[in-house]
Amino acid sequence: MNLKFRKRHILYIIYTVVCLLLFISFYGCKKKSRKVEPGQPDPALISEIIKKELSVLKKDSTFTHYFDTIGDYYGLHDYKPVWIDLVKDSSFVVGLKNMSDSVVFDGFKREHYRFDTIFQLIQKSKRKPNKDINRNLAIIDLYLSNALVTLWHDKVMGRTDPRVVLGAKYTLPFPNHPDFKLLEVLDVQKGLQLIRSYMPEHSDYRKLRNLLIESYGKTAGSETIIDTMGIRKLKQGDTSSIVPMLATRLV
Repeated sequence: MNLKFRKRHILYIIYTVVCLLLFISFYGCKKKSRKVEPGQPDPALISEIIKKELSVLKKDSTFTHYFDTIGDYYGLHDYKPVWIDLVKDSSFVVGLKNMSDSVVFDGFKREHYRFDTIFQLIQKSKRKPNKDINRNLAIIDLYLSNALVTLWHDKVMGRTDPRVVLGAKYTLPFPNHPDFKLLEVLDVQKGLQLIRSYMPEHSDYRKLRNLLIESYGKTAGSETIIDTMGIRKLKQGDTSSIVPMLATRLV
């Protein structure tokens, strides 16, 4: 009897342990497969969309971008979104808008960075119900990362290469920034502040920037800057698209 009791006791213990393991395994799987409510952000799905969209955006040749480089960064971080928590914060969005409005004072155009599209998507993401919430947030994340990286590059390294624009006429030393880190603005703690606070060391830069601010204050803004990219010289009879704009300014 004693031997039988021991066998039964051992079998009971084994049975109990197996049941506990099965229960833990079932509960863990159930928890992992928990469904996200419709219209609510799904982090796992957002990461999948980011990965998919990057493969498309890398091939986009319609505008200057850094999706190739940004794609490597996202890949190293399992394609997790960078900004979706911050874009819910109204103060962050206001700061982003202020920064986007100020790029003209550095000689840039807001459309270079697709800020209008970003703000439209942020506004759209707040609508309820929103069946496209995950794709909206994924695109916001990618576009915002690219906008900040591009703006950071342009402020430090320049939007254009003067050696390409001016050719042999460019005789100044070319700027050198050996410690420049393109992707450091993807740090959510300091990215925007890095861009806001950066100012080239050239002594005349602040003076020229202040003159541009003053000029914008006297005009409608769009009248102030005429894009002469790729145009080195105008001659009598030229039909360049900027001729009408120059005529308007000179009247």
